[in-house]
Amino acid sequence: MHTELLAVHQIALSRLGLQEYVLNAPRVDLLSANKEGIVSLTGYLAIHLLGLTTGTLILPPSPSYFRRIQKQLRFGVKKDTDAPDKNLDSPRQDDKTATELCAYAVLWWISMGVTRALHLDGGDGASRRLVNLSYILWVSAYNTSFILGYMVLDMAFFSKARPSKSSKSSMDEPIRDPGIPPPLLSAINKNALPVFLLANVATGVINLTIPTLDTSDFWAMVILGGYSYALCAVAWMFRGKRLLQLSSFLESPRGVAPFFLFYLVRLDRK
Repeated sequence: MHTELLAVHQIALSRLGLQEYVLNAPRVDLLSANKEGIVSLTGYLAIHLLGLTTGTLILPPSPSYFRRIQKQLRFGVKKDTDAPDKNLDSPRQDDKTATELCAYAVLWWISMGVTRALHLDGGDGASRRLVNLSYILWVSAYNTSFILGYMVLDMAFFSKARPSKSSKSSMDEPIRDPGIPPPLLSAINKNALPVFLLANVATGVINLTIPTLDTSDFWAMVILGGYSYALCAVAWMFRGKRLLQLSSFLESPRGVAPFFLFYLVRLDRK
């Protein structure tokens, strides 16, 4: 499905004039004011489907788990859906998963190179405004490569924390490892919405105070590093406290009413 979306989206950009519309059309109405977001929806849907496909490789214990399920469904093999699936509790086969991820990463990088060499993306390179073919392939290659890198580091430095494959108990008994997330990740997840809002405000402040298009790669990395460390520091400082109780806020009339009236006033002024 994602392959067809890739082709349809790029054809629409190159052959149907959507690329010219996004890059050069004036913003005269609601549609043209949001032209990048509307035109790029198909491309982002393709990225979403590619992400789901990658997830079928890395989430189950074996990268072939979902392929076996699809094969069973294709040939009409009936299975008790209420019974627990012991395959999901089996030891992870990270070596096989890493091998398949490596193959996909190589495929995406080569596909991106071929796309750029043959100008299949319209000749403008990867564009986030268009979400063209080069951009989709770059996102897929980049993320697949980094996930592969994380898996290799995990296998290299934390393999002793997992049960040995040669252990009889690990082969005969299902293993359920809930996993313990890193403390920093737990801190960010605890206040995900406030951190997200702060990140958006910080992005706006940076864009308003720094000429980002003229910034060198070195200073861009310095700014991104400081931006990331600042957000992580805020999340870590409030790791023991939930800053925003959204459920109780929405249930309270005192919490919703002022915002509702505020938006009514804004609409009236427009």
